[in-house]
Amino acid sequence: MLQIAHFYVKSENMGDLGSSQGIKLILRSINPNINFVDYPIVRKKILRHEIRHLNKIFDALVVGGGGLLYNRKEYAAKWYFNVSSKDYQRLKIPKCFWGIGINQEFSNQEKWIINNDVVKAIDKFSESTNAIGVRDRLTIDFFRKNISSSARLVPCPSMFILKDVVGNPEKKGIALNLTTRSVDIEKLMKALNPVINYLRRKSYEIIFVPHVLREDKKIFPYLMDANVKIFVPSSPENLMEFYKNQQFLIGMRGHSLIYCTGANIPMIALSYNRKCDGHMEMLGLEDYLVKHENIYNTEMIIEKIKLLLNKYTEIKSALLKKFEFFYKLNLEFAHDFLNNINISDGQ
Repeated sequence: MLQIAHFYVKSENMGDLGSSQGIKLILRSINPNINFVDYPIVRKKILRHEIRHLNKIFDALVVGGGGLLYNRKEYAAKWYFNVSSKDYQRLKIPKCFWGIGINQEFSNQEKWIINNDVVKAIDKFSESTNAIGVRDRLTIDFFRKNISSSARLVPCPSMFILKDVVGNPEKKGIALNLTTRSVDIEKLMKALNPVINYLRRKSYEIIFVPHVLREDKKIFPYLMDANVKIFVPSSPENLMEFYKNQQFLIGMRGHSLIYCTGANIPMIALSYNRKCDGHMEMLGLEDYLVKHENIYNTEMIIEKIKLLLNKYTEIKSALLKKFEFFYKLNLEFAHDFLNNINISDGQ
């Protein structure tokens, strides 16, 4: 039985939870005899004796999904694990980053700036990592320009949850996902209210789905004023099942776009973060991206919806091809990483 230590964010964030589950699904599809031991990311620093324990007990270590780095130069990542670069180098078992990516919100806040110290930190940790899989071409370009270690395109594996389950979008449901990050939510809802009314005139039902309840419940009063239904998912599987039964998405969070890629439903992306732009570009669906400077433009959003409805079947077909390609990339990455483990064991 292969023993793998899996570091990820065990929180209410459906994106991070979905990423961790997707990684397990992919690896176990190749080797069912893997025992994962979850290490939720905690604030306290991983000490030297814990490094020795990881080396002794485990065959490999996986850091799964989510953002890469913000402005914490001394750590491997903001929320992965708090470990010094020297101790990270002392981890002799094969290590991989899977489905990670750059988070750069359209905001002037210092925490979203990737400065030279951060770049150096990424470079240092990458040197000691056996396999680096990043979720979009935006992050690939970042590695090519700034990091000595190479990275591979491995789109976020949360899209493979319930991979073989077919949705049944009989009702005219529209999933709505928003965030308050880097956004004037009151101004945004004023822009979206005419969009909601436009869709209702076409007999669509709009359903808001939060991904991080603690944050997203701040939007609930605006939604109740607009008489919008709210669906709170209980798990990543429950969230994917919800998306598979909708007609399309108007979404902001990067993981709403990722889940809907897996659910094979078309999407309008309202960008708050460069990762949203990166995902839509990777899909070849830039025509359905509303850039950050235009997210308060009601007319533009409605025009994008009209275009989506016009090209609906074509978009679903394109999404399916991309989904199959992304699955192939994840499988190849998983095979190579498992081979790395075997080589390190001398098998």
